[in-house]
Amino acid sequence: VRLRRRQAGRREGHIATGGAVELFTPAEPDGRLIEPPALPAGERSAVEHFLACLADSRSFHPLVRLQLGYDTQELLEAGLLAAQEGRTVALPLKT
Repeated sequence: VRLRRRQAGRREGHIATGGAVELFTPAEPDGRLIEPPALPAGERSAVEHFLACLADSRSFHPLVRLQLGYDTQELLEAGLLAAQEGRTVALPLKT
């Protein structure tokens, strides 16, 4: 099996000019552009999603819920402390 190296800066999911996405597969090692479908109104940005959910009294997408953001921040803080202090840091962090 001979592996080909991709061109520098090219990777799967790289956003090309005009909003297209480059997709690389074993069958297409040089990649091809894919035009993703447009997102529906109210879902095109984080702000639109937030405002649409408030206006429609519906739940936020799980990836933008408060608890996930809090947990992610706590994990990043623990990693930073562990790296700075050279020790294991247990979760949850003590406040």
